Amino acid sequence: MENVDKYLGWIREGKSFSEIREDLGRQGLPAEEINRLILEIDEAALQQASTGSAMAHLDWTRIGLVIMGVGALCYLLLLKVFHYAGSLTITVIFLAAGGAMIFLGYKAKNNKTGRRGKRKFDIRGR
Repeated sequence: MENVDKYLGWIREGKSFSEIREDLGRQGLPAEEINRLILEIDEAALQQASTGSAMAHLDWTRIGLVIMGVGALCYLLLLKVFHYAGSLTITVIFLAAGGAMIFLGYKAKNNKTGRRGKRKFDIRGR
């Protein structure tokens, strides 16, 4: 596990898996052990990348829908109850912001499911 943590630091520094493989080879590890460690390092790096920030865990689609609902409610309250003529402008702003957040939600969902940006090769050799 300490090897995995050490080499995760190397990955963050920008070193490649071939450099890690060379270093493990210099330590005298057998080829099967090197392959196993490379797979562990790759899985750990992918896990760290997918849990990167708290913003990545937000469901932007639902937030956008709530903001659009708030915009519609503002329109109804301002126009019907307070007879404020600028309520359409406020509603358009809320709808645009909600639409943008829904777009971000769909884009983030596509990135999580791997529809775009697949690896060019499979490190496991399957």
